[in-house]
Amino acid sequence: MAKMSCSRIYSQLFCCILVGSLMTISLVLAANPPPAYESEITIKKPTVFIPILARNKAHTLPHFFGYLERLNYPKDRITLWIRADHSVDNTIPMLREWIQRVAHYYHTVDYAFEEHPQVYALEKGPHDWPSARFNHLIDLRDQALQEARNVWADYFYTMDVDNFVWEQNILDVLMSEKKTIIAPMLQSTTYYSNFWGGVTSKGFYKRTKEYVKIVKRNVTGVFKVPMVHSTYLINLNHEATDKLTYKPLKDYAQDLDDMLTFAHSAKKAGKS
Repeated sequence: MAKMSCSRIYSQLFCCILVGSLMTISLVLAANPPPAYESEITIKKPTVFIPILARNKAHTLPHFFGYLERLNYPKDRITLWIRADHSVDNTIPMLREWIQRVAHYYHTVDYAFEEHPQVYALEKGPHDWPSARFNHLIDLRDQALQEARNVWADYFYTMDVDNFVWEQNILDVLMSEKKTIIAPMLQSTTYYSNFWGGVTSKGFYKRTKEYVKIVKRNVTGVFKVPMVHSTYLINLNHEATDKLTYKPLKDYAQDLDDMLTFAHSAKKAGKS
């Protein structure tokens, strides 16, 4: 189970920060200026769209819910999009119970559950990934991203339900960096984390010295990396994100995997 360290990483897929000008419109009052309190304007927090995809995760959901509920962010500025299917454990009943308890705190909770079938065709076990499973996951992730755009969300914050981010201010921390795609670095009991430090010429994972330094926290800060996955934040106000997709693009030539298809899409969007 991964926990967030103090290090933060972001994807090099977007190296440019899109900067726009702000135009202030003022009205001059000839007399009787408004009381001082009228000039104290409170700005609402950006809206955040959080997709939750769960399958056979009854053992991690209580921990995931705990960290999610403790986020130091206004829940009425958060939209939850929850999908669950192909589960043989108590995942769906647990989701139903949790939604019933907390839905009124959030801006919107959109959910859909499929209790049958419980397994994929040709699936050899819960850790097996036949192409049907990858295709379904890619479709769900892409639907979530499109729905975030449809509801005009400012940010898309995706977390796998076996990722536990203990930092309560994580959304504000990530937003403050003003990156297009940014992720908190997750730690595990091994060198596994939610980013790649390098890729091969064919776009596959490559272990690098820089990766080890970051994971071991020999260095801290914000780092450019070729891929982030599992838990990350996308600023949907950046124009380049309109071209993001989890679907394989026509020139995609790697294995079918939602991490790889998304990274390829982001790289293409960053170059356009």
